[in-house]
Formats: sequence, structure tokens, C-alpha cells
Amino acid sequence: MEVDINKIKIRIIKLLSIADDASASDNEVYVAVQKAQRLMTEYNINRREILHEKEYQENVECHYFDKMYPRIYNPIVAVIANNFRCKATYQSYRQNVHYSLYGLQADLDTALIVLNKVFSFLKIRLDKYVKQYKKDFKKTCDLIGLGVAKADSRVIKRSYCSGFASGLVKKFEENL
Repeated sequence: MEVDINKIKIRIIKLLSIADDASASDNEVYVAVQKAQRLMTEYNINRREILHEKEYQENVECHYFDKMYPRIYNPIVAVIANNFRCKATYQSYRQNVHYSLYGLQADLDTALIVLNKVFSFLKIRLDKYVKQYKKDFKKTCDLIGLGVAKADSRVIKRSYCSGFASGLVKKFEENL
């Protein structure tokens, strides 16, 4: 049975429109990007073909993030960049960094959509996670009689980001 590639492209366009929708939840964006990526990989379709974009020059382009991000995002940025055929670099300023991505324009565009959604998600999720972790940690310490033990926010956030990066690697591998 022959696959109608145009139907696949229409499906990918619909999925990418969900990912770009500001009213979509984080989970809806994640699932849409994951499904779109899987279809694009399976049928060897690139973003240019889907969006009928003009041909990009085959020069390596650079996108420099004006905003500084926490250094703990490094593994996540590296995983996303590598998955979308880009390279990530950063300039460090103590605990914060400026990221730069290098790649072909079509690849950069796709990686930037995913990265910006992930940055937004992490900004909200990390603080909630740390607050809940500290609350649970205090309860555990009280139960076993440790008294006044404190959980370090930096360690908690670093651990969360490391696990998040590992989860991304697994999800991206599942899509191939």
C-alpha cells in the first residue's frame, strides 16, 4: 500500500500549528512536536517541504540568544541542538550563560521552536518542583528525626535538568 505523502505533510502542518499555538498546554505542544518529528523522520520530510518555504542557502547560520539562561540548562540545550542537526555553544557568566546555536536555517528554525517552549516550561516548572521537593524533604526529615536539614535549590534544579535531558534523549531515540 502506497502512502500519500501529501496527507502526511498536511498532518505534520496541523501538528506544527498546535505547537505554535500560544493557548496550547505544555503537554499538547510536547506531543505535537514529538508526533511531527516522528513523521518527518519516518518519511524523510524536512521543514522546508512542509511549509513550502523558499530554499535556504546551505550556509551554516548562527542564532544568538540575547537573554541569559541558567547554566543548568546546558545538557538540555545540547540534546535539543544535536537532535535537530545543530551545534550549541555558550558563553558563561558565573551561573548564567548566553547560548548560540549553529546549523542550517531550516534546522535552526525547528530547534528554536522547541528550545523556546522548553525554556518557558522550565521557568515555570523548576520553581514548582523545588518548592514541592523541599516540602516533601522537610516532612521526611521530621519523620525520621533529622531535625533541621535543608535541601539545596541549586542541586535540586541541576538534578531535575539532568533528568529532563535524559528523558529527552530517550524520547528522541523512540522517534527514530
